[in-house]
Amino acid sequence: MRTVCGKLAVVCCSGTMLSLAFCAVAAAQTASACATATVVLPLTLNKVSDLGFGRVIAGENSGTVTLDTTGKRTATGGVVLANGSDATAAVFTVNGQQGLGYTVLLPKQVALRSGAEALPVDSFIHEGGPLTGTATQLRVGATVHVAPHQPVGLYGGVFEVTVSYN
Repeated sequence: MRTVCGKLAVVCCSGTMLSLAFCAVAAAQTASACATATVVLPLTLNKVSDLGFGRVIAGENSGTVTLDTTGKRTATGGVVLANGSDATAAVFTVNGQQGLGYTVLLPKQVALRSGAEALPVDSFIHEGGPLTGTATQLRVGATVHVAPHQPVGLYGGVFEVTVSYN
């Protein structure tokens, strides 16, 4: 019985060795692939005008002023919009490769400051067209929150807009 087992072991080992030799030959195949790269225009973003909520009057109650991407203002709560105000949406130009899509990244919140006082700005929105090979306009609006009896002053701050190809 040892002899048979020994022969079987030899046969099994021989079969395994043959199988391994056969697999090594089958795995040694070669194929070619082409490599390509497309160079596109760099994406650029330039500011044309700043975001301006215009003049507002703080009341007994808190409120907001929302500025849409066309520059139209709406007020809620105790805030009153002053007449003759110079409210404007922020405007940028975007240039890049015609036909490619782009993504706009806006802040979640920023603060406009006047000394120690602050006005929170959030709910940033944007509207922009596709890349056409010439300057495409990107417009940005947002909402400013005004506290009851907010101290009088010129409030200002900076926010960043980032564009990137999809």
